[in-house]
Amino acid sequence: MKNFQFEIKSRYMFILDDDKFFLEFMKEKIKKELPWVKLKVFTDRKQLISQMCKKPDLILLDYNLGTENLIPINAHSVLVSIYNINPNQNVVFISDEKTSALLDEYRKYRNIEYVLKSQSYSNDFLNILSKNM
Repeated sequence: MKNFQFEIKSRYMFILDDDKFFLEFMKEKIKKELPWVKLKVFTDRKQLISQMCKKPDLILLDYNLGTENLIPINAHSVLVSIYNINPNQNVVFISDEKTSALLDEYRKYRNIEYVLKSQSYSNDFLNILSKNM
């Protein structure tokens, strides 16, 4: 009987979020549930953009990224920068809120997945991640 070995290709994922608790939670969850994923987390959009040369398979992008010089930052400007570097980049928006305006906003950019942070505790969230990698 032949012994088959399957090699799971490592995947590279970035997460950009200003919520450090959520980032720590995601690091632990992904390490446990998706051990083949190499994860890099960011709280600063400029750091993420500077690392795009690593060609992540997936980027989780918080829709509301706090403020910079008292100006609110949303995912739109980050998404534009990402797509300027890699127009085919897989991106999943994450947010605390689900509003129709927010859903309409993300749909302008392609068929981008959108998940609530509250879903991150479920297997549905892991399925969305796996499907987009």
